[in-house]
Amino acid sequence: MELIGRQKQASLVGCDLQGVNAYFVSEKECEERFCEPFTAENHHEMARYSLLTHIGHPASTVCRSWSQAL
Repeated sequence: MELIGRQKQASLVGCDLQGVNAYFVSEKECEERFCEPFTAENHHEMARYSLLTHIGHPASTVCRSWSQAL
């Protein structure tokens, strides 16, 4: 992800505590606003799945008309 961001002139500025999302900001906007270096080694967060209250959305209890044809 870091390399893709660089190709698009964006810097990796952080990851969430759950280790699920990475955040990128335009290189022009990064100066003196975020912790350097803008590398995965600096901003990586280990996955903490225990912090997730649930994974995915709850199952629907409503039968949709388009699903009855299956």
